[in-house]
Amino acid sequence: KIEVRAKLPSGRGTWPAIWMLPTDRVYGDWPASGEIDNGVDVLNINELANTLKPVVIPGEKMTVTPVKQGKDSSQAIAYLDDGTMVVVEDGRKAIGETTEITVTSVLQTSAGRMIFGRIKMDKK
Repeated sequence: KIEVRAKLPSGRGTWPAIWMLPTDRVYGDWPASGEIDNGVDVLNINELANTLKPVVIPGEKMTVTPVKQGKDSSQAIAYLDDGTMVVVEDGRKAIGETTEITVTSVLQTSAGRMIFGRIKMDKK
């Protein structure tokens, strides 16, 4: 039995832990013989990834390249560099072409974020 009383730091970017290493190095030096970390917080990778994604708001302009047809025959689908799906209304004719869209809405789902936009119409 091991009893430890310690005051560990807290906050983002810290790694408060007590390492327990074996006394017998049966498999060689650390880390081959293993270790046990007590008090280590687990980082949620999805939460981190979502934090790093840029904020997109309706009315904002963005440049995308639709790559395939969407659910509706007039829609096209594009992807941002981070994998976010962009549904382009009236974008079927722009498949394969880099085009500017205006964001109309943003939907956060359990699978990730979806951005909806419409191709910028040239005023004639």
